[in-house]
Amino acid sequence: MQPRNLAARAGRWSATHRKTAIIGWILFAVLATVIGGKIGQKNLEPSAMGNGESKRGDTIVADADFPETIGERVLIQGKGSIKSDDPAVTAAVHDVVSRLDKIDGVQDIESPLNAKDRANTVSKDGRSVVVNFSLPGKYETVADGVNLEKIADAPVAAVAAVQQAHPELRVEEYGDASTQKALGAQQRADEAKSMQFSLGGTLLILLLAFGAAVAAGVPLLL
Repeated sequence: MQPRNLAARAGRWSATHRKTAIIGWILFAVLATVIGGKIGQKNLEPSAMGNGESKRGDTIVADADFPETIGERVLIQGKGSIKSDDPAVTAAVHDVVSRLDKIDGVQDIESPLNAKDRANTVSKDGRSVVVNFSLPGKYETVADGVNLEKIADAPVAAVAAVQQAHPELRVEEYGDASTQKALGAQQRADEAKSMQFSLGGTLLILLLAFGAAVAAGVPLLL
């Protein structure tokens, strides 16, 4: 006697109506993908992922709707015996602040030239100073990372120009935006390469498990 359960009946029907079953499943997969893409995915906000008092604190900060910014720092360091009060360092700081001040989006510039900022911008040994500033943005997704790379273009170019104009000093920028600009392309290339290896390894395992290219390709394709 033939089994009468739903899976057996579906299997028999699919075997006797192969074209209808194959086309139907392909249409279903396409339709499900389109509908799922239009509906989108509902993600929890980072502030809602914790628990207890820390979650309450995160929620308060999120509800305050502070502007989302990325912190950046420009290190200016003298070589050899050059100190932070050297005219060359002062000139480089002026140059950095002047160039950054002309860039759209740059805000909250802290400079060792301002007395109120010196405690946060001059090292204890007097050899190094930093210029701190902020850029608008955040980094939570790949799209955010690509946007940060674009935002960092102008500041990174400005800092590079200052370094070229003051070769006797070390002038370098560091922060989430400039780091993403420096590493973003390589990260995406590495992710693409790892995906290729992953798909290749998965296909090999499926070929060994199913023993047929078509059977192995269907789950991988879906």
